[in-house]
Amino acid sequence: MKLQNRDPLIIRILMVALFCMVILRCDSDFFKTKEVPVITDLSADLYEVDPGDTVCVTVVVDDQNDEALQYEWSANGGQFIPPMNQPQVLWKAPENGGNYKITVVVSNVDGESDPCSEVIYVRDKEPPEILFMEFEAYEVDPGDTIQISVTLKDMEDPTLEYHWTADGGQFLAPANQAVIRWKAPAVGGEYQITLAVSNNKKQSEPRSETVVVRSFAAPYVEITAPEEDGVFRQYDTIGITAIANHQNGIESVSLYLNETLVSTCNGRDEETYSFSCELTGPEGVSVLRVEAVANITGIIGSDERNIRVEGIILGK
Repeated sequence: MKLQNRDPLIIRILMVALFCMVILRCDSDFFKTKEVPVITDLSADLYEVDPGDTVCVTVVVDDQNDEALQYEWSANGGQFIPPMNQPQVLWKAPENGGNYKITVVVSNVDGESDPCSEVIYVRDKEPPEILFMEFEAYEVDPGDTIQISVTLKDMEDPTLEYHWTADGGQFLAPANQAVIRWKAPAVGGEYQITLAVSNNKKQSEPRSETVVVRSFAAPYVEITAPEEDGVFRQYDTIGITAIANHQNGIESVSLYLNETLVSTCNGRDEETYSFSCELTGPEGVSVLRVEAVANITGIIGSDERNIRVEGIILGK
């Protein structure tokens, strides 16, 4: 009788044990130890870069369970270049200089790692540097059109703006670029063409070149002394003053007395020229003439004055 009373209890124990074995066999994860990923290393190929540079960042993870990992990257500036859900990503530096923190968190089915960060320093953006300007011609006729180009240290910056200016003539559209065309004005002279280049932060030092536009007008010449019909004695030495100018400048200025060359001087920035002359000619009317030769074209302009020369009277 006693054994018979124990049979139902034994049977129930055996059934519970069998049920647990079935459940545990079906759920093998029961025996697993939950392990979140552990970041063992985070590195970048560059730690100091210029605005717009690309940096490669790599994370190394210790994952005991060998589960599929998810990577969550973030930064306080710049931008990541897809794809991003992987252990190695590309990050593009922003235009503003400073320190930027790149952070990654790695997760699996058991949870996520502690965040890990590296700091990348982005240098302040430098102003564009003009290496040289090239002109199709530096001496042109009125109305001519020439091509002008500039070479910069960094021509690839997408934020570049070109600021061309000139004190005459006109730029043909489009003018906000490295290669432009400039049309010379109708009036001859020296014209300064200036360029400053800016990025989205700073502007370069301006660079200027001069283009000469030929003038085919005669130089302006005016004798200011002596006066017309001034009276002088024979063999006196008199002073002659003249103004001479031209849009291309003056090459030389000469004084003539009755078609005889007296003196020549080189042109200069000042417009006033002075000469001295001994009146060795005969009595009567003599002609003083001042001639100026223009730079580049060699065109001559002149002015004349008549003077009266009196002979010497003995005893006076």
